[in-house]
Amino acid sequence: MALTKINNNTLSAVTALPAAISTGKVLQVVYASNGTEVSTTSTSYQSTSLTANITPSSTSNKILICSSIVFQAVTTGNNADIFGVRLDAGGSSIFNPDGSKRFGIRVNSSGDNNIQSIVTFNYLHSSSTTSQVTYSIKVASRDGSTIKMNPETGESSFTLMEIAG
Repeated sequence: MALTKINNNTLSAVTALPAAISTGKVLQVVYASNGTEVSTTSTSYQSTSLTANITPSSTSNKILICSSIVFQAVTTGNNADIFGVRLDAGGSSIFNPDGSKRFGIRVNSSGDNNIQSIVTFNYLHSSSTTSQVTYSIKVASRDGSTIKMNPETGESSFTLMEIAG
């Protein structure tokens, strides 16, 4: 079998991918980060400043959300369940990895504890729209302990990727 050597002129002549590759392509990427500290003892989900907007180009496309969130739990006593994290789209919950708010760390020691953690997750959302969608993170304390998102110099982030459907 003979090898064909291509040159830069051959590569520059390629203007598009073959039509057979119609799904799974990344069409756009949106990145957002935020370092604003949020502190709460509320057991109800609270809004944070971590939001990102994306406008899908087709209703059949999906949005892959990759998130990294920095937390600190300030607890007193034993066995304090720390926090819950929820992902919203357009103000409605679409992903609640642990509805019982046991996401993250469980403290099993006496006395005061300041424990930091980074929570990461990926979620593939079928938005079924071509209108702008706002994704946001909400947080809650499970038992009234103080939790902080982005403590001190922490910074949380989102990456949204539109994937061709």
